[in-house]
Amino acid sequence: MKNIKKIFFSDLHSMIRNLYVLIIALGLCCLPALYAWFNIYSNWDPYGNTGNIRIAVASQDTGYTDADGHTTNTGDAILDTLKENTSIHWVFTSAKKARQSVYSGDCYAAVILPKDFSKNMYNGFMQDLKHPQIIYYENEKKNAVATKITDTAVTNLQNNVNKMYISIIVQNAFEKENKVIEETDSHDTISALLKKVEQISANLSGYANTVTSLTDANKKLSVSIDGAKANLNQIQKKLEKQAVSPKDSISDSSLLQKLLQKDKAVSDSLSLASLHIDKIKSLNKIKSKTAYYKKALAQLEKAQEQLNRITDAFQSLPSDSRLQSSYSHLLPKLEKQLDAINALKRQLQLGITAARNNAADKSDKSRQLLEKAEAACQNKISSLKNEFDNVITPLIEEAASVSDTLQKDISDALLNITEDIALLKQIFNGTKSGLSSANESLTSLSEIIGQAVKDLEEINNTIGSLSESKWLERALSFIQGNPEEYGSFFSAPIKTKTERVYPVENYGSGVTPFYTTLAIWVGGIFLVSMIKTAPNQKKYPDARPHELFLGRFLLFFCLGQLQTLIIVIGNLALLHTQCLYPKHFWFASAVASFTFLLLIYSFTVSFGDIGKALIVVFVVIQIAGSSGTYPIEILPEFYQRVYTFFPFPYAINAMREAICGLNGSDFYIYLCQLLLFAFAALILGLVIRLPFRKINHFVEKRMEDTGFM
Repeated sequence: MKNIKKIFFSDLHSMIRNLYVLIIALGLCCLPALYAWFNIYSNWDPYGNTGNIRIAVASQDTGYTDADGHTTNTGDAILDTLKENTSIHWVFTSAKKARQSVYSGDCYAAVILPKDFSKNMYNGFMQDLKHPQIIYYENEKKNAVATKITDTAVTNLQNNVNKMYISIIVQNAFEKENKVIEETDSHDTISALLKKVEQISANLSGYANTVTSLTDANKKLSVSIDGAKANLNQIQKKLEKQAVSPKDSISDSSLLQKLLQKDKAVSDSLSLASLHIDKIKSLNKIKSKTAYYKKALAQLEKAQEQLNRITDAFQSLPSDSRLQSSYSHLLPKLEKQLDAINALKRQLQLGITAARNNAADKSDKSRQLLEKAEAACQNKISSLKNEFDNVITPLIEEAASVSDTLQKDISDALLNITEDIALLKQIFNGTKSGLSSANESLTSLSEIIGQAVKDLEEINNTIGSLSESKWLERALSFIQGNPEEYGSFFSAPIKTKTERVYPVENYGSGVTPFYTTLAIWVGGIFLVSMIKTAPNQKKYPDARPHELFLGRFLLFFCLGQLQTLIIVIGNLALLHTQCLYPKHFWFASAVASFTFLLLIYSFTVSFGDIGKALIVVFVVIQIAGSSGTYPIEILPEFYQRVYTFFPFPYAINAMREAICGLNGSDFYIYLCQLLLFAFAALILGLVIRLPFRKINHFVEKRMEDTGFM
């Protein structure tokens, strides 16, 4: 602590004793204030001087003449209104010169009203919905901000014209209604309307009687058709009794289709069993032979299962089924086939036993028994397969063919017999359906006519009561109101009431936090650029690195606070910036100065000229993306992601609290967040920089050796 005080007071004494150094130091303290003041003053009230923005305006409107011969020129009326508007410098000229002034840059924009402007204002809505147009030219090359101002001015002009347009339409509509009402006697109109309603009601009553007569005639015809249909049904039943019912044939056919599928399944199983048995003879390993014996057995069991199902299906047929004769021929052969399968299964079991014996006993006798068993299996499966394919399958297919033929003959006979009857029934059904639909339509029509007669009676009573009611007088009174007042109301039916929260007197006060923060940072850059950040270590041989760091920083701190005090006093006393809490504003500025200077000083001491370059980069990023002028939400995504890692936003927000009004403890929260950067700067200057001292010294030496750095 002793060395820190020694370094600080020595620096302060040296600066005061040297007039040249003192003048430079005072200049460094004033320069940031000038930077802030000039920027704040230049932005003091930019939108209050928009009267100097030149916008050319011209009207080619030829006017509009209504049916009564009255001529109106809306374009001239708009020009007269703009002449009284001083918020923009309107330049009144011809259409050609207006366009030329935009291209030449004499005016920032131009507004031209076309020839049919008035015509479309008064007549476009009633005829072809043609919009009145305002032709707008803008010069975006001359100035980016001026374009936004001219856009706003023309938008306001468009809104005013829209209000005028709505006002004209409403005014014309009510004027025409007034004329109609004046020319018409309401009582005579109601009497004529009553007569028309009574006449329509009488006509509808006559139509209702006619509809009732048609409905009665249709009912009598429908009864006759029902009698004819009953006779046809009796004839059809007699034919059905004499005809053979196709039910059994259909059932038989369905059964035989399934039998053919099972027959194919049996044939496939026998084929696979034959392949497995043929494979046995070509194998040498007993284990493989046994496996194929088992596969052949499995296929035989499947074939046996399908044959049993075929037998069960035939047995389930009714006693009078035409397939019973086929079944009586087929049953013995099926039983013989099942016996053959059982015999083959026993032979396969013998084959499995012989294979296992041969595995245990390798004698010639055992081998001969195995070969004999294999040959017997092959013969039996071959015989079984031939018997099934050449005897069983043809019998099943023959039964299916007979059943299909019988079914087709019966169906053809029934179709030929009942064809005419079905046609007659279809004709009768169509006729009755048509009569039914006609009756429904006539009934609905009769109900509609009856309801219409009732509604007309109610309308008649209502119209009759209108002449005695005050409602008509009120309606006529409303329509006969002042058209100009109605036009004014409908052109802007909703009024906006603005409640200002944390109001700011002018734009300059609004940007004061940003330019004050920026001036404090720039002041810190001036100080590290003009004053050495490292004391002469030879002058303080016993001083430790942190004492050298803090001892010289105290001088920077005092000069920075002086810079801040000058900036704050100038903002409040010279520019009269709005500030509800001046002490809070000064305190926030002082904390910002301390934090910024500590950051700038730490980077410079730690990294030398590279550190100075880094703090310049930091200020460039923060100028663009600190939300000091534009909301952070409309800036590019990069700034939205990184701006919270820089100190500017917190200093700006704290100053805004002091200028516009405090909200709870937000002011102190922003300052605490800002001081986190001061803590990080201390870590950098006292700890992190130590390993970089030799590298910085080496870089500075090499730069000095170049002779121009």
